[in-house]
Amino acid sequence: MRSIIPFTKVEATGNDFILLNDRDIELDLLNSTVIKKWCDRHFGIGADGLIHVAFQDLKIPKMTFFNADGSRGKMCGNGLRAVAKYLLTIGVCSKKSENTIEADDGLHSYFFEDTGLITVELLVNSSSETLPDLIGLPLPDNVELLGFRRVGVPHLVLETKEPEFKNFEALGRSLRYSSVFGTQGTNVNLINSIDENTLQVRTYERGVEAETLSCGTGVTASTLVFLEKKNPQKTELNIETRGGKLKVVLKQGRIFLSGPANVVFVGHIVLNG
Repeated sequence: MRSIIPFTKVEATGNDFILLNDRDIELDLLNSTVIKKWCDRHFGIGADGLIHVAFQDLKIPKMTFFNADGSRGKMCGNGLRAVAKYLLTIGVCSKKSENTIEADDGLHSYFFEDTGLITVELLVNSSSETLPDLIGLPLPDNVELLGFRRVGVPHLVLETKEPEFKNFEALGRSLRYSSVFGTQGTNVNLINSIDENTLQVRTYERGVEAETLSCGTGVTASTLVFLEKKNPQKTELNIETRGGKLKVVLKQGRIFLSGPANVVFVGHIVLNG
């Protein structure tokens, strides 16, 4: 096993990831200490998360996602688009057909659009989870509770009328650790309806323990909760995040997230160095 490991840095609407594959490093070597160090923006490569992709001797590639704190996550929507871009770049998949990748929460389809965008399918529980204790969550007067949805990972969805809401990170941190969500906690999303077709979404991500520029599962959960509460007949929304624009489409019982992903740079890093 190499001690100098090749990696690829990929960003998807500002959500950035370190991509590795099983030709270069075994999954078992990626412990939480290594992952935290490599994701550190001062002492490592710097990223919101790390994704290991296995494709050797597999009919369907498998992605394993880790948060920047070294914890494992079942799914990352922007990370899924980053993996699609990575697999295309290294020649493992084709632009011309529907592709499939396995994650901890199941099998996901992904497509490369003629526009250059990447569309991925996300898996969601059949109905919103009801948590009565949500009613008692301490919220500012200018923030409304909308609901809760699990898109591979849990998401609390809040709404505000203020497009430049201040102190969101402090609000997200306080709710992320609320006891009603158990020991694993939750991600926290704050949405603002710009018009009937567009939502602004901000997300405080657990595992990163900060607001990120974009969160794919977060914008998907926010879209589902918003449409369920406000406009059940609508099937798609444009999403604006601090890292760029996304689109969520509901089609024939399936849920799709579309947006860009770009290779930022490639390099090598020393394992245990």
